Amino acid sequence: MSRARQVANFDPALFAADEVSGDKVHGGTISGSPTLVTPNLGTPASGTLTNATFPAGHVVKTTLFDIRNWNHISTGGASVIHNSWSFTCTSGNTIHIKFACRAYTDYNGGGTTNTRRGHMYMYYGSNKSIDDTSSLGTLIDHKEFGRKLVANSTSTTSEAWWGGTINGSFVSGATGTNYVTIAAGSDDSAVNCVTVAGANDIACLVITEYQGDVLTEET
Repeated sequence: MSRARQVANFDPALFAADEVSGDKVHGGTISGSPTLVTPNLGTPASGTLTNATFPAGHVVKTTLFDIRNWNHISTGGASVIHNSWSFTCTSGNTIHIKFACRAYTDYNGGGTTNTRRGHMYMYYGSNKSIDDTSSLGTLIDHKEFGRKLVANSTSTTSEAWWGGTINGSFVSGATGTNYVTIAAGSDDSAVNCVTVAGANDIACLVITEYQGDVLTEET
């Protein structure tokens, strides 16, 4: 048998006795950088992958909250629209948070007529904020919406609807539980900022954790 045919047929005679045993090769050295092809094992029913390092930017975990049948009225300064949502993460990983809802500003008469804007804020921290006086944490996003009218406007009613998102990112400094808090407010006491979620008008909070520090800040 020619050597080429022996190689093609993986003839054990090509190898020393201590390198071949049945259908296994052992005791020898495979040089170069061969590609190991394994059989299709299907989808594991269960199991835990440990001691693995994923490449930077790999999505480690996504947490999704659907928020229904709720509304909150904020007047003047920022107030928490809902008890904080909790999530766990690993130190050194990048966290991206997105919150979407429907909101509107409602001018309720009096006060300053030329400021009718609402404000949405996103905070994160290690403490849970359950009311307006608790520590809100670190501010990572702030959006304004609504309208600004001329100073001599005498209209007693005015609404401006907004359906949009606020989002922020940070690199976790510690492994454990963190909280995200959304707050709303308005320019002054004459303006209500109302955030709304209904049965079919859902507010959504998405928290995504990425492997490593992949946050690039541009100015």
